[in-house]
Amino acid sequence: MTRLLRLTAAAACLILAATAGYAEPGDPTVISGRIDEAPPRALTLNSSPPPISDGWSVSEHEDDVEIAITPSGEFRAEFVSSSSFHRLSFADRSIEVFASPGSNLQVQIPKTDEALIFEGEHAAENRLLLEILTVLSTSEKAVSENYRTFFAADFDDFSRSVEQQQANLEAEVAGLIQQAQPLHEDVQARVEVEIQAAFNTLRLYYPGLQQELKGRAVEANDDYFVAIGNGQLNDPKALWSSRFIRFIDKLVEFESAGDARFDHKDKPREKLMSRYRTIHSLNAASPIKDYLYGQMFNTFEVNYGPADWGPVLDQFEQDYPAHPLLAKVKATHRAEVAVRERADRIEVFRQVAGVDLEAHIFLPDGHKPAEQRPALLTFHGGGWAIGTPEWSYASAEKLAARGMVAISFEYRIADVHGSNLFDCIDDVKAAIRWTREQAGRLGIDANRIVAGGFSAGAHLAGASAILSAGDPAQAQARPNALILHSSTYNTGKSSFFEAMTDGQAKKVSLFHNVKAGLVPTIAFHGKYDYLAPEDEFVEFVDKMNALDNPFEYHLFEVGHFFRNDEARQQVDELTVRFLTEHGLLDS
Repeated sequence: MTRLLRLTAAAACLILAATAGYAEPGDPTVISGRIDEAPPRALTLNSSPPPISDGWSVSEHEDDVEIAITPSGEFRAEFVSSSSFHRLSFADRSIEVFASPGSNLQVQIPKTDEALIFEGEHAAENRLLLEILTVLSTSEKAVSENYRTFFAADFDDFSRSVEQQQANLEAEVAGLIQQAQPLHEDVQARVEVEIQAAFNTLRLYYPGLQQELKGRAVEANDDYFVAIGNGQLNDPKALWSSRFIRFIDKLVEFESAGDARFDHKDKPREKLMSRYRTIHSLNAASPIKDYLYGQMFNTFEVNYGPADWGPVLDQFEQDYPAHPLLAKVKATHRAEVAVRERADRIEVFRQVAGVDLEAHIFLPDGHKPAEQRPALLTFHGGGWAIGTPEWSYASAEKLAARGMVAISFEYRIADVHGSNLFDCIDDVKAAIRWTREQAGRLGIDANRIVAGGFSAGAHLAGASAILSAGDPAQAQARPNALILHSSTYNTGKSSFFEAMTDGQAKKVSLFHNVKAGLVPTIAFHGKYDYLAPEDEFVEFVDKMNALDNPFEYHLFEVGHFFRNDEARQQVDELTVRFLTEHGLLDS
């Protein structure tokens, strides 16, 4: 078995117990085991509370420990931590295990659809916890599948129903626990937190879903939400639970939104200070509030520009001039301000719905307008809901260095502008038209424009070509080639897309709308992509081949985010080759 490869500075602090709040170091905790299916070269061990983010944009944390994996799939981590709960992450999988400080646990990680196998200390607790969480998830799924009936009930009937379901589940869980005695106290506490958070979340959603389903307002002032949170915000160990974290995140969101808490077209940019003030006034244990502050600033950094969240940082510094988080957040803000300076110029390319949308332009060294270079127009990912043009800077800079004019575009996104997918596509088409209109001034060859992007941005780039195909009126909005990275291809399979298109999801589906005659396209996809599954990609590949479109594709042994340096390097090399072969990159 291989040894630990590296520790970040914060993980080393765990080992040295150098910061307040950590337990005195004792015997190291050991987690070892084997990954059965297509093991990656390394996995990540994390012993901190999980992020509010589901991993869309945050891939690393301060206390991550990277563990090497042998070719046969074996791994071993030996570390000192005061936590009892840990996450093992690789590709796009995240597996939680219980191993109290100083214990020795072995875990076999089989194929995705098979159960984990535990041995060693706390094997019984891990099996029990997995079973209990499965029971709880089944209960939640039943509510989700029947939510129209469940949440349409009058308040008294709804409250009785929730209380009865909670009592029934607690009785079932008590029977499972009784069979597994003795049980570690941290597992017992964790189970109680999971159940309470699950049913309190239902209570949080009730007023909004009543309004949606029955068109009537429900008495739900701030006191309603405060009462739900009372009694569950005092134990920092509750942060071990992702279900609890989702609960407090939603609690803060509803409290901070005021009268707009149930507006599906809400614009969170207008609530940044409100969210901060809600956390500030929250009746919660200090570690829970500090966790929320940290996650809040992480979210601000990812979702918004530095000008948007700068005032919140100023208020935080005024309220907490000695807070341990302050120096790090201020440094992040300065870095975010500096990032924009990497672009050669930033221009507004469109004014729509009261929003100025920006084009962040990168030019080859010594570029002159008369040179008429090919152009890469790139669009960031983020689920059509979050993200900024800065997310695409790395791609833009690489191809600008190769001689292209590269432009990273802003487009309207749901969590900032209250937009839908049609708005996003309209902005992307406007970006392509604007580039052609400004081609002479920017030194761009209007007949060599490549649209590309990652994830949601890749879908939008693809939509600009596929949804306008055959329409002469939209010729100026069509690119001359496509680069699609981790795109969604079939939007007709999810209620999310129905909600984002007002029930017209197939109208924005690349799979349902692609026809023969598509521009040259290269596509990259991960075999373990849980956001855009492999079968959806293969379905699109088959259709492209049947239509005999000029289409090159590459499937990698990675997840959605290509968190593998070798795979990313291959993507860069294949992209350059594709562009060169199609005359879209000057030699």
